[in-house]
Amino acid sequence: MLQDIKTFNLVSLSMLRRAMKRIKIPDKAIGLILSLFENRSSKIITATGLTEPVEMVDGIEQGEVLSPLLWRIFYDPLLVRVQESAELGYYISASEPRLGPRDHIQKKEIKVAVVAYADDTTWLAPNKQVMEKTLSIANEFFQINDIQINVKKSNLIVFNPKTKAEERIITFGGNLSPRRSRIV
Repeated sequence: MLQDIKTFNLVSLSMLRRAMKRIKIPDKAIGLILSLFENRSSKIITATGLTEPVEMVDGIEQGEVLSPLLWRIFYDPLLVRVQESAELGYYISASEPRLGPRDHIQKKEIKVAVVAYADDTTWLAPNKQVMEKTLSIANEFFQINDIQINVKKSNLIVFNPKTKAEERIITFGGNLSPRRSRIV
């Protein structure tokens, strides 16, 4: 499932503080970082010029230099929860030949549950049930943090489908999504 988050400029600064404490960022550094996002205003560029200043109440700016790092810190509890869960994700195994005095084949297995960059997330699962469980955990995180998913930009890609096309719909966030499943 390729999932797009509508915006991360609504990130709660109190939840961001908790996420930074979780990874043991020193309190003084947390205070300094959060002070960048407090008591600020922004103007919007329009075709007729700049708007009047708008007070920015909460969140991190999408264009700020620190925003990708702060988003990753904020998003990390969810990513770790899904990646470290033994029953979630997709397992890939391969044989790797070893050259040397004692030639042998070594089997390796890795698990990938999620790949994320900025506001785009790719969730991986071997079947519909695991995907729905993964998305349920993600939805809980999104609801707690008042984050919205851009359902129209989310896509489900199914490899080697064994089910009928009309059964290849994943439910998440109270919506049927995606509306157009792409089968590969």
